[in-house]
Amino acid sequence: MTALFRRWLRRGDGTPVVLIHGLAADHHSWRSFVAANPLGHPVLALDLPGHGASAPLAAPSLPAMAAAVRAMLDEEGIREAHIVGHSLGGGVAALAADALGAGTRSLLLIAPAGLGVDVDARLVAALARARDEVTLAPLLAQFVADPALITPAFVRLTAAQRADGRLCAQQVAIVAATFPPEGGAVPQANVEAVRGAIARQQAPVRVVIGAEDRIVPPRQMEGLPGTVARHILPGVGHLPHMEARLPLGRILRETMRSGAPA
Repeated sequence: MTALFRRWLRRGDGTPVVLIHGLAADHHSWRSFVAANPLGHPVLALDLPGHGASAPLAAPSLPAMAAAVRAMLDEEGIREAHIVGHSLGGGVAALAADALGAGTRSLLLIAPAGLGVDVDARLVAALARARDEVTLAPLLAQFVADPALITPAFVRLTAAQRADGRLCAQQVAIVAATFPPEGGAVPQANVEAVRGAIARQQAPVRVVIGAEDRIVPPRQMEGLPGTVARHILPGVGHLPHMEARLPLGRILRETMRSGAPA
């Protein structure tokens, strides 16, 4: 089992919030969101396999990544958690929360992978391959509703992390397992696994998708169980935790309150 790098962004008492990032990101992607939204709980952010400081998996898949997250929770002694996942991390979060069972206090899925088959896999695959600023800048601009949010400094930092090609190679393999073939549909098995995990979840579940999301369109929320709260954020693309920090923070706090013990 691959040991995941993790970092406590906030220490304290109470049920921890576990943050799971998306493709081509790492635990740092949550820092501005956490800074803008004091949650009153400990906050743990991790690097998924093949991202940041975490080693890759020999055979990457949503279930394998979820198993790595579940193992990390055990290593940290976490028996109860509020789980938050974005994009690829959303699909992983749904499966990890399913494995945690009654220990899941609430589940917030932000533009999660695995809700449906109609994902722009070509754009996702291009991001996984991209290494330099010239290639990354126009790609990253397609992930947000307002391209001005993708600053030159953000692009430079992203390129620097990917310069040696190691992360790119690992993430290309993840995309191949999660969205094959390039330009095609998400494997039905992934959709069934994620939707099944959501349907079985006994804790409060909310799904948030930006109205302008080019990767995971809001229509993917159709057919979710009636107990799942659904939010479409206007003027927001695929990165609500960057584009709409405060509204998303309010949604997270409401989700956590609804999952608090009676």
